Parts: sequence; structure tokens; C-alpha cells
Amino acid sequence: MLINNAGVMLVGPFEDEDDAATTRQLEINLHSVIHGTREAVKRMRPRAAGHIVNVASMAGKAGFPGATTYCATKHAVVGLSEAVRMELRGSGVDISCVMPAVVRTRLADGLPETKMFKSLPPDDVARAIVAVLREPRFDVFVPKSLDITGRIARLVPRSASEWFVRVVGADKVFTRAHSGARADYEAKVRRS
Repeated sequence: MLINNAGVMLVGPFEDEDDAATTRQLEINLHSVIHGTREAVKRMRPRAAGHIVNVASMAGKAGFPGATTYCATKHAVVGLSEAVRMELRGSGVDISCVMPAVVRTRLADGLPETKMFKSLPPDDVARAIVAVLREPRFDVFVPKSLDITGRIARLVPRSASEWFVRVVGADKVFTRAHSGARADYEAKVRRS
């Protein structure tokens, strides 16, 4: 098995993001997942066995202001996983795409929480990965309620789903990030 769980997130207005920040997120969040997935497929397909788990984000299914490039990279991971899944059909190799909400890691430093929008402990994501390795399926939402929320959002007009995002405060999570609380994390991402 391979679990691709790489990701960095630099937040702020899109027009203020420099090319180095964009490149860094693309390198880690997308290129590393492409590389890892390709190398796993090369080894798993000849054996007709294996399981690739690509950890994306709910940001791979919806766009959020203040995290534009992060969302773009996670959308790309979802698309990559969907395409590879089609290529692997019948090969004996499974692929899953895990899409958590915000997880309490360094990546979430300084992000606000609201009554309706709370971050998840990393153990929730780990349990979801273990569960999908035991019983393979493609879409894995953490928490599971995100699956239903996403399905409803695709059925209603865009204005209604955007209204819901505003009501729960998800549109402010990245734009109201506390820069002081994120400073160490973002500096480390830019340096490495």
C-alpha cells in the first residue's frame, strides 16, 4: 500500500501570493502525489495487488477564499485519483481518495473555528484510512457527513450552496487566519 499524505497550505489573498508560494504548494501537494502514485502503480500493477490512498481535502471538492492555490492542488489530487482509478479498473489495484475537513495539524495553525465549523483530530483521518484499507472504496469523507453535504451542494443552485458555506462560516476560515499564529508554519514551508 501507499498512503500519499503530503500537503502544505499558504493562506492569503490570491493576488498577493508570490510565484514561490504557488510553486511550493504545487510541488508538495500535487507533484509529489503524482510521482508517488505513478511509482506505486508501476510496482502494484504487475503483481495485480495493492492499494493507493491519496489524501486530498474537502478543499478538493469546493473552493474556499484565502486558500486558492491549496484548493486548486487538492482538486487536482481528486482528479488524478479519479483518472488513475479508471486506468486501474480490473487490475487488482485499488485507489481511494480521502477528503477530510480541516485537521488539527500545523497546517491548520491560526485558522479560526466557529460553532458550526470545527477542525478534526488527526486520529479521525487515520481511522478513516485504516477503514478504507480494510474495505476499499473510492470516496472517503472525514467526517462522513461531508459526503452528504457535498451531494446536496451539487444538487442545488450554486447560489444556495454558497449561501450555506457563508452560514456555517466556511468562507471565512482561511481569510480570517491569524497571521501571527501561522507565521512559524508558513516560514517553515517557504524555507524547506
